[in-house]
Amino acid sequence: MKRWIKPFDYVFLLRPVLFYPVWTIFLAGILSVQGASSGYGWPEFKIGLSSRHLDKFLFAFVGYSLLMGAVFIINQLTDISTDRKNSKLFLIADEHVSPRAAVREILIVLFIAFGLALNTSGWFLLVMFAALIVTGVAYSLPPFFLKNKPLYGLLVNLSGGMLTFFAGWLAISGPSLQMAIRSLPYVFAVGAVYFLTTILDAEGDLHSQKITFAVYFGMRTTLQMAVLFDAVAAVLAFVVRDWIIFISAVISCFLFVFLFIKKDSVWLNRATRLPILLLAFIEALYLPVYFLGIIGIYLLSKWYYRNRFGLNYPSLNPSHIGKEA
Repeated sequence: MKRWIKPFDYVFLLRPVLFYPVWTIFLAGILSVQGASSGYGWPEFKIGLSSRHLDKFLFAFVGYSLLMGAVFIINQLTDISTDRKNSKLFLIADEHVSPRAAVREILIVLFIAFGLALNTSGWFLLVMFAALIVTGVAYSLPPFFLKNKPLYGLLVNLSGGMLTFFAGWLAISGPSLQMAIRSLPYVFAVGAVYFLTTILDAEGDLHSQKITFAVYFGMRTTLQMAVLFDAVAAVLAFVVRDWIIFISAVISCFLFVFLFIKKDSVWLNRATRLPILLLAFIEALYLPVYFLGIIGIYLLSKWYYRNRFGLNYPSLNPSHIGKEA
């Protein structure tokens, strides 16, 4: 390993691959502002944002991304034993980054994130603070440890999806009832994928006495709930005339049903990743610069994990994912 690659550990401690779902739901909130004002339910096809919104959007986007990166570090710090059992997220678990250094990074990143958010609005700051408390503190830290409780863990993930959608909406607009209503399809879509992630980690979670939804209710019930939540997301999307999430949810529903029938580990990994990628690519048709974000994170991650640890990651094939899946 080349020594100059090691400083990138602190970049990847933020788990930039998980920025895909964060960015995608965040951008969904932005596009929904346009969709809500359109008689056809489609946002306007146009590249970028108006100059009136661009500065505020950039502060909000970068600030919220950094906030969630700090949340991902908090989760790793409190999941060291589980990550060792699941052979994943090994930067802290295998002592490539010390817990003390990780805590310092959290504080620095949060300081920058909230500093950027000061240039947005009071409502956006409130959502940022709520996201930190719900997805960072309550989910991972004592005395709450909601990630170890199947129903509360689900509730936190649903809340996190809703708050991320709100953050996107508030990046260019003010709060409204439409903001809450139009977030619902995305909340259920996030829940559907969350169910599948608990199946992926079920074995290691069980050994670590972490009682997630899949550990408590079993694989069959968890798959049924994933199909149900995705179907509800499609119905709600149809009701609110949000065709972006409707298309993604309908296609994902067929994928989830196929997974329920096959119960195959390869398809489980694909079904966990493909829905958010499909939604991201649809959104990128409206915001083409998002293609650069998708491709950039993918290529940088491929380079880092291959040169730092000899892994082929990210990958949709579980046999190629190695320790960091």
